[in-house]
Amino acid sequence: MDIYVIYSADEYMTTHRRTQCAFLSYIARRNTLLSEKLPEDARGGMMIVASNDIGEHIAPVIYDECRKRRYSAVFLDADEDAADVGNALGEVSASLSRRGLTVFCPISFADFCESAIPVAEAAVSGGELEEHISLLTRRNRQLALSIPRICAKIKMPMTDNSTTAISRREAEALADRYDASPHFSPQLVTNYFLYSPAPHECSYVLFDDSRSISQKLRLAKHLGVSSVFLTYREIADIAREIAF
Repeated sequence: MDIYVIYSADEYMTTHRRTQCAFLSYIARRNTLLSEKLPEDARGGMMIVASNDIGEHIAPVIYDECRKRRYSAVFLDADEDAADVGNALGEVSASLSRRGLTVFCPISFADFCESAIPVAEAAVSGGELEEHISLLTRRNRQLALSIPRICAKIKMPMTDNSTTAISRREAEALADRYDASPHFSPQLVTNYFLYSPAPHECSYVLFDDSRSISQKLRLAKHLGVSSVFLTYREIADIAREIAF
């Protein structure tokens, strides 16, 4: 299983690196590739291209950058589900694949990008993470996972608006305020603690640390996931403790 850590240009220049790098530094605007300035020694790994406005003739430009930087993979990222975006991504991913590059795309575009490996998010606030990933691997011939570092509070009973992302500092403050003890959930593969903000109310906080991230990496490998993505700014304080 390939493990990529996503860096900005500034993070790459100031960080000790232990895994393959994915560079969050490129934007495609029609048939032009724009880039954050990367240091000359930035080589290998993957380029991530934000590509909502991608043009079908951008593939040779992307390929030239990959040859220059010795990237072996491209993640064509997009957050608009419009069919015209999907069709353009499909054409570009097929062209890059024919040139020998490994191509990734968001799982929402998997039907458009048959030559790309779909990327899904490995995060659940209920149920079982293993079941969630197993279902995705059964539906997709190949699968990559983005593993976010979870930190969220959840009000019970759960509704569409019951989950709120919080900072790690806020999570620590809640644990101190309510004298809450953390536990590990093997079903969710993350840590949690319960607290009661008012009589007859119950909420809990989910939060990842190096142990839970390491467990998620092992689970992904066990279930046959081909590649995983971690974001450096989320794991910077625990990166050295994660069992890559």
